[in-house]
Amino acid sequence: MFKQIKHNLKNKGWSFLILLICITIPLSFRWNSYLMVISFVTGLMYHIYSKKRIEWNFFTVGCVLFFIWQGVEVFNSENAEEGIRQLERKLSFLLLPMLWQELNNTYKASLQHYIFNFYPRVIGALGVLCLVLAGINYSQTQEANVFFYHDLVYFMEANAVYFSCCLLVSLGLIFNSLNTSRIYEKGGLITLHFGYLYLLSSKMFWVLTILSLSYYILRQIKSSKRIMALSIIAVITIGLSQTGVVKNRYAEIMTDQFVINPDKITPSTTFTGLNFRIYLIQKGIEMTMDTPYDILVGNGIGDVQDQLNNAYIDDNLYLGSQKNEDYGYLNYNFHNQYIQTFAESGMVGLSLLILILGSLIGYGIRTKNESLVFLNIMFVCAFFTESYLNRAIGVFLFLAFNSIFLTINYDLKHRFKFEKRWFDAILSAIGIIFVLGWLLPILCVIIWLDMKHNPIFIQRRIGQNGQVFFCYKLRTMIKNRKANILPAQIDDVRITKIGKWLRKLGLDELPQLFNVLKGEMSLVGPRPLMVKEEQAFNKTIPGFSTRLISKPGITGLSQAFGKKGYAHTIYDIRERYRIDKLYSTKHSVWLDVKILMRTIYNMYLHKQ
Repeated sequence: MFKQIKHNLKNKGWSFLILLICITIPLSFRWNSYLMVISFVTGLMYHIYSKKRIEWNFFTVGCVLFFIWQGVEVFNSENAEEGIRQLERKLSFLLLPMLWQELNNTYKASLQHYIFNFYPRVIGALGVLCLVLAGINYSQTQEANVFFYHDLVYFMEANAVYFSCCLLVSLGLIFNSLNTSRIYEKGGLITLHFGYLYLLSSKMFWVLTILSLSYYILRQIKSSKRIMALSIIAVITIGLSQTGVVKNRYAEIMTDQFVINPDKITPSTTFTGLNFRIYLIQKGIEMTMDTPYDILVGNGIGDVQDQLNNAYIDDNLYLGSQKNEDYGYLNYNFHNQYIQTFAESGMVGLSLLILILGSLIGYGIRTKNESLVFLNIMFVCAFFTESYLNRAIGVFLFLAFNSIFLTINYDLKHRFKFEKRWFDAILSAIGIIFVLGWLLPILCVIIWLDMKHNPIFIQRRIGQNGQVFFCYKLRTMIKNRKANILPAQIDDVRITKIGKWLRKLGLDELPQLFNVLKGEMSLVGPRPLMVKEEQAFNKTIPGFSTRLISKPGITGLSQAFGKKGYAHTIYDIRERYRIDKLYSTKHSVWLDVKILMRTIYNMYLHKQ
């Protein structure tokens, strides 16, 4: 009995805690912060107690890099106090994905059960509670505004934008867990979500709701009923758009100016949600485009808000009174995460943010994880209207749902392929820009002066699953007819003096970074052989090419242990085959890092 209780607490307790945190994300109750702290401590204790290593994947690495760069930007700011305050809000980037990933994988079954079955119902119940409380308030005030936007969730101290986000996530969970036969069973819950999102009147989320519902209809409903279903949605949407309070909010889009002239702003100027954001975009671009340094690294996290406040004052947007503690527009952020990140941390920070979003969507598409794709398309759009990652609640919302949805349709094989490609693309791009950008021209000139031939040698090699590709190398041999038939031998007379030096340092392989960037090779994997050589080894060892289940690499496990170059005997061939097969069963990104480090170590000690 006690073992069963312990099992339930361990298995279901953690999942229930995650569910509770996700339910309370849109609320501003203080105990929500306590739940977040409890989740951090629980995750940390789990890793300590189970002695499990922190799981590093493309999401955790991206989050840590983003946080580190934000930390660097604190030192780039004169207002360090504000910078540290902003960094504290982003602290979850450093901790939450690492602590939650393994927990979510371990308790995936119970977590998915809670998320798909209970989360939409509880979020729907919160919406009903809002309506009941708004109805009570309406009976006292007779003001219809209590049913719309921030007033609707005021009684729970919630925020309309973040509650809308949770509702749309909940709606996506309903869609992804439904089939055609169950749409009528959960039709009431879908209708409730649809209604709440309409009343909360967030224009971005309302558009996303219509698009997601239309997509679901096109994907699930039979073709004969699609036109009728889409027509009904269109009629309902048009009808709802003509109602009082909401009509006024959406009418702003048609009347707003898309270019704001600061010289014509006066204290009587009326700003709406849209043209105010347009003004902020203009200011963000202006303050960041002063110098190339600002474009690259930004203005610093602490300084950006100070500069924006000065812009508000200079452009007559300081409409408040300090005497009444009303500061007008002061301390409003950019209400656009892309502009906010660009202004604070430049193209480096913005690139990291886009990389995280793109990686999550790409991984979701590859693994057919629709919940992950839906979630991050929503964030891609929502980031245009709010600076989510400059509020602790927004940071936690973004990281929490991604940490959960990454484990849905979890497939270790797909995940490793995606992470390996992500790892290869980043490092090869860095190598091409910062190493080949200056070193390759120098080496090419030296080779051309030595041989008077094209310094780049292109050869057909056998790649993953037997695919033939063109492999790039620096020329190390004199031009000869046996270049594509006979591999390099010991004391080969074809190898030039420059070529011998290039081979000794492994510099002849550097152009293969372009093969890696193209996706034909990996940084680490079995070495690709010439077509004739591969065919000969297959005759000697049947199934030799099965080692190429992995992409061929610039270096590999064999090369890391010094087994490189000419194969002296059949035993050498069998040993390399065995090691390459071992890599294909044990491969991981962490193993790739160790192989790269060992290869570089051997190069410096000339143990080729």
